[in-house]
Amino acid sequence: MFNFSENSMQKLRSCHKDLQRIAIAAIQRTEVDFGIAEGYRSIEKQQELFEAGKTTIDGVKEKSKHNYKPAMAFDIFIYHPKSSIRKKIANDPATICYVAGILRACSEDLLQRGVISHRLRWGGNINENGVIEQGQSLNSLIHFEIL
Repeated sequence: MFNFSENSMQKLRSCHKDLQRIAIAAIQRTEVDFGIAEGYRSIEKQQELFEAGKTTIDGVKEKSKHNYKPAMAFDIFIYHPKSSIRKKIANDPATICYVAGILRACSEDLLQRGVISHRLRWGGNINENGVIEQGQSLNSLIHFEIL
């Protein structure tokens, strides 16, 4: 069983309670350690990412789910204590998809039990069509948001 670092917890605390519950359930069930890279994101940072071409949402004309307080989205990163392994798995789609599956399963379980009231949507299948990262409006395996 893994636990979030204080840095990840701080970012997670900036998120909606449902996201917090989902992430905490998932970190306790996963066989792959992960952390929270970002929860709440300021409009200024959103605009920086937009200008750098890393997002299609500018934060002014349209808000990102990260721009709300509490944030309605978080991004994850894959972690391993050995840097050689961490470098190998950090951007590995299979590893990220595994964690996404754990997050989604925890979300569905918590929703069915009435612990949370929002569904979780994953950036790797943002259109929810069962096709991972192909022809979608957002292609981000590390992004999760509540509806």
